[in-house]
Amino acid sequence: MNAEKCTLYALQIIKADREKLLLSLPFFARALYALEPVPCTGLPCSGTNGERYFFDSRQLVEYFLSEENDTSLMYLHSVLHCMYLHIFFAKEHEDKLLWDLAADISIFDICHSIGLTADEEARLELERFRDKGVALSAQSLYRHIKKSLSNGLMSIAEIERLNEIFKVDSHAFWRAEANLPEENASVAGEEQEEDGQSGTSGAPTDVDADSHNISSLSHPQAQSFRGKSKLPNRQELLDKWNDISDSAEMGLQLDIRAKQRGEEAGHLLETLGNIRRDELDYSRFLRKFAVLEERLVIDMDAFDYNYYHYGLELYGDMPLIEPLEYKEEYAIRDFVIAIDTSGSCELKLIRKFLEKTYSILTETAVFHRQINVHIIQCDADIQEDVEVHNERDLADYIECLTVRGRGGTDFRPVFERIAEIRNQGGLAHIRGLIYFTDGYGVFPQMPTDYKTAFAFAEADREVAVPPWAMKVYIEEEGLA
Repeated sequence: MNAEKCTLYALQIIKADREKLLLSLPFFARALYALEPVPCTGLPCSGTNGERYFFDSRQLVEYFLSEENDTSLMYLHSVLHCMYLHIFFAKEHEDKLLWDLAADISIFDICHSIGLTADEEARLELERFRDKGVALSAQSLYRHIKKSLSNGLMSIAEIERLNEIFKVDSHAFWRAEANLPEENASVAGEEQEEDGQSGTSGAPTDVDADSHNISSLSHPQAQSFRGKSKLPNRQELLDKWNDISDSAEMGLQLDIRAKQRGEEAGHLLETLGNIRRDELDYSRFLRKFAVLEERLVIDMDAFDYNYYHYGLELYGDMPLIEPLEYKEEYAIRDFVIAIDTSGSCELKLIRKFLEKTYSILTETAVFHRQINVHIIQCDADIQEDVEVHNERDLADYIECLTVRGRGGTDFRPVFERIAEIRNQGGLAHIRGLIYFTDGYGVFPQMPTDYKTAFAFAEADREVAVPPWAMKVYIEEEGLA
């Protein structure tokens, strides 16, 4: 089979894989079509950089014809790495081998939970991690594996064995720059030149899988995009995949309600909502508690200078349009921050959580000018309830923070306190509650009519919160 025909078959396989996955995962429509297929010769296995899906055409066709391999699972594996932002965390972890393994195990768990893989050996390994109480998110797995390796509970040989079991795609592209070198990159599907001939062929691909250096990417039937616009940068890719994941999460919620897909979809929804966790995610998470409102401030963003100057030129002193005297912004007015002060929550983490929350709220300008925030400390009972009404009050509270309590943990008194305040006419516009805790406590049974979220720091286990509540995991290094 010549190279051109092999590439055409490979592209048709990817097209069929997308359609197959779309039937079982309709809420993943945007994600499944977000990667541009790029045929490259000589790749050891397929992979993605968040913008393109690189593959060797001949290898893909051979995989497709083999009864032992499912090319649709290979493609989905790379897509899920993007949706769960594993490619963006890669640079932040000093041990790339351990992070790659943790990310692969996490994605395999997701695929297994929704019935897309039945690898018995991998399933047994997942059960071993669960039996140890390890949460099967990439972050938790990374910490567990790293700690086990340093304590002598795991060996390099064991790491390599697990890597052989769970490895599906190449992660070499994760650590390359988001903008691939233009002089070395080629893509399929570009418009043909005026004479109708395809572009010139490039040199064979040279990929060092161990060092993760990508020296060139080419295909005999692919045209160079030399001189064309660059790929989106890292921040643009991060924003893109955050948006895609949010859309998938919303679509899955609607799909569960419409079709009642049950436990498998529920697991997928939970991981989608809670595994994506970095500083940007916590910022986006906090914005869920803001409400869109009008403020009496000149909106220069909606002001058109052309009409303004045209009116001055035409009439002398009469502009045709003036800036709006109000602006729509997301703002937080009434809000509650609860702090678990039981013995297992360290003062250092509590202070970092408050400082990070304060920093995000002020930097993103979601605080209303006159706020009404209750900061409640609680272990098994309410220990302190302090009101802050502006940014200065909140900064002063953090600076003079004293943790009170250190008893057991019961979340219910905070909810009872909020109900009491509202009965007295306070918190009339409450948007929500964020409860910072280690997760060991008694949850209330009845849902709230305001948004409720539990924030966990350094949680290496999955914490089951009530179905009406949200949860977010925040890494300690992310609070720094």
